[in-house]
Amino acid sequence: MNLRRNGDLDSDSSFMYAQEMDLLGYTYKPDSNLLLSVTDDTANPKGFNDGNTQNDDFEYDNNGNMTVDKNKDIKNITYNHLNLPTKILFGNSNYITYLYTASGQKVNKVVNEAGVITTTDYINGFQYKKTDAGCVLEFFPHAEGYVKHTAGAFNYVFNYTDHLGNVRMSYGKDPVSGVLKITEENNYYAFGMKHKNYNMSLRGYGKLNGSISLNTCENCVSSYNYKFQGQERQDELGLNWDSFKWRNYDYAIGRFMSIDPLAEKYVYNGVYNFAENRVIDGRELEGLEWANIKNSDGTTYRQLTVQLYNNSSLTDKQVAKLTETIKADFAKSYSGDGASAQLVVNNVTEAKGDFVVTLIDTQSNTLYDRNTGEEIGKTYEGGKTGTLGDTQRNNFEVAANTDGSKRSNSDISRSFSHEAGHTAGLEHPWLASNPVSDIKQGTAGVTNNTVRNNLMNSDKNTNVNNRSTSGTTLTSGQLQSIDKLIETQTKK
Repeated sequence: MNLRRNGDLDSDSSFMYAQEMDLLGYTYKPDSNLLLSVTDDTANPKGFNDGNTQNDDFEYDNNGNMTVDKNKDIKNITYNHLNLPTKILFGNSNYITYLYTASGQKVNKVVNEAGVITTTDYINGFQYKKTDAGCVLEFFPHAEGYVKHTAGAFNYVFNYTDHLGNVRMSYGKDPVSGVLKITEENNYYAFGMKHKNYNMSLRGYGKLNGSISLNTCENCVSSYNYKFQGQERQDELGLNWDSFKWRNYDYAIGRFMSIDPLAEKYVYNGVYNFAENRVIDGRELEGLEWANIKNSDGTTYRQLTVQLYNNSSLTDKQVAKLTETIKADFAKSYSGDGASAQLVVNNVTEAKGDFVVTLIDTQSNTLYDRNTGEEIGKTYEGGKTGTLGDTQRNNFEVAANTDGSKRSNSDISRSFSHEAGHTAGLEHPWLASNPVSDIKQGTAGVTNNTVRNNLMNSDKNTNVNNRSTSGTTLTSGQLQSIDKLIETQTKK
């Protein structure tokens, strides 16, 4: 593999056994990241398909999204306001269409192949497929794999994944014999293309009579396609993409088809590059979410990337200063238990997509004595989280001004980190539903001082002596809980 100065691939080769499968050459627009064509100097039909030998292979729109791929006979790709594809039109009038929510979550895919329509619906992890024969539930995920639905029966399938989140092996209990069986095995080239000849796609493995035997199963193709780094592989009509949250990836050439939406934050990296070309130890980060990142030197850090939308009366200068305080305080609170922490903030002028943190102006509520009816004080909500425990798709609000007065940067920052904790599944210490034992109020070993100093405590604590909004620490148990939830939810 050879790289250009800006990190784009210049040439690459792949081998199948002792035979060279691909010897790719990349041609770019002068002084640009735009890939114009890819050539394969081998006569091997495996791997990359060099379907065009005349002129350039690719064309792009003004946003840098690929609109034409002559190697795959893609005539046109239409994109929405989030630069996500809504329709892919092929030369033979076949097409694929997509439907998304306003935040960019894919909810529907329609494939038209020679007039045969296949529809896939994505409903909060539950995946349905509809054809002329009817609509069926295919599967839904669980923490360690997925539940496969076949003919009215539900079977648990467990995935064994590597350090990059790639599903290397799947196994489950045979519903008839009750014997544990390996249902699928996958191996990949560095950029994600699957090895051939000994994968499950050609032969099925099963444990029969105490020994491993090979089943003659040429069509053992699983409907579960979330395998390479936990992303959906789309091979319909020869598309051969991995569908990440914000853009699509061509694993045959090791390159995304759209610009990284966070490119300005990573100027050292090419805007179409995959995993910064660290394909051995680096996982592609989709951006707006929680992630646990392992560096090449063995260190680990928790990273949250958000979009900060100012819908308050704060000035740009005030927001800039506040952002630095939030980033510093976040790093202090979320570092520990063997990992450091980092907050990446992208300032936006429109509230759309995932992990939008909105700064708002709010009004306080008056408190009255229930016996005398006299006013005894005021209270306000420092923030509000969309969904508890969703590290991948979430939003929350933080109060910047109350009753026309700006809160201190430290108070706003504390509210930000508190709400971020809720997105990572952390609950208030006094709640019975709080599962973290070393910060569960009222249990042995958890002191009142520990609760008062905790980031997830608040002035709504049921123990009036523990009410506080100044705590910024997290326990080891809370940090471990965050790490476990991130790992579970990024596996798909």
